[in-house]
Amino acid sequence: MNIEVFGKTMENLQNRVDIKLCSNENEAEKLIAKPNFESRTIFAGNLVAIHMEKTKIMFNKPIYT
Repeated sequence: MNIEVFGKTMENLQNRVDIKLCSNENEAEKLIAKPNFESRTIFAGNLVAIHMEKTKIMFNKPIYT
């Protein structure tokens, strides 16, 4: 139990990303055009994972330096 609590307090919230799966070319182009687009991963000819940065970060945990 102590290890779980310690791990959650050491978690860096700024490194989280949103991943959206797209099978439609038009939807993928709209997501790529957004300013929070980070990268993409192509799984198959019709399946793409779009990695998006978080637009809002809630700092509800302490930050350790």
